[in-house]
Amino acid sequence: MKTKKCQMEIMGLMVIVVLLVIGALFYVKFVVLQPKTEGASDIIGVQAYNLMNSILNVKVCGNNVSIRNAIGVCKNNGDLCGENACNYIEKELEGIIKVSMPKDYSEYGFIAGKPLQNSCEEAFLEVKEGDCKYGVASPRYINVEYDYCIVLKLCRKNIK
Repeated sequence: MKTKKCQMEIMGLMVIVVLLVIGALFYVKFVVLQPKTEGASDIIGVQAYNLMNSILNVKVCGNNVSIRNAIGVCKNNGDLCGENACNYIEKELEGIIKVSMPKDYSEYGFIAGKPLQNSCEEAFLEVKEGDCKYGVASPRYINVEYDYCIVLKLCRKNIK
């Protein structure tokens, strides 16, 4: 009689062990073995930030003014190279960004505006290609000297 009770207890423990093993297998399959999709987004975010920093260091107007300073002139409605600074920078940015875009990304949005707590508002310079709503944005750059911030957003075309 005692051996039957022990056998039933052992069977109960076996059922618990089998359920734990099945649970562990599901965990491994659906959590551990899932592909990391956020890595690609992180890489593009770094590329967007690096592209933005590179753009800001480009010298324009006969190698006299960096785009970083030219955006400050645009903010103050000044002239650059004999024309409106904002129009001049817009043409320069379009050319630079188009040839520097990461592979598979064809739309962008370059926004310079007033720095607020978490964003750039009241844009005074906006250069974009396409309708770049959903994409990867660079961390914002804040220029303290001229009191403006910049965000560069990269988007894929025709995402389904």
